[in-house]
Amino acid sequence: MFEKEEQVLCYDAARDKYFTGKFLPKWKGPYFIYHKIAQDVYKLRTMEGQILETPINAYLLKKYYSRQS
Repeated sequence: MFEKEEQVLCYDAARDKYFTGKFLPKWKGPYFIYHKIAQDVYKLRTMEGQILETPINAYLLKKYYSRQS
């Protein structure tokens, strides 16, 4: 589904559980795909190069389109 080094946004599922305001962002990122662990499970890397510990399921990710392109 996603390729290595592709930029993605990660859905912030914690915002679904509590009222956080209508206009606050529900997506975090952008992140880079660092490694594919299993089918539809990915490790992410921040823009600064830090690798996130928790693997993320693909249904919580969407492709990031920068405004410059």
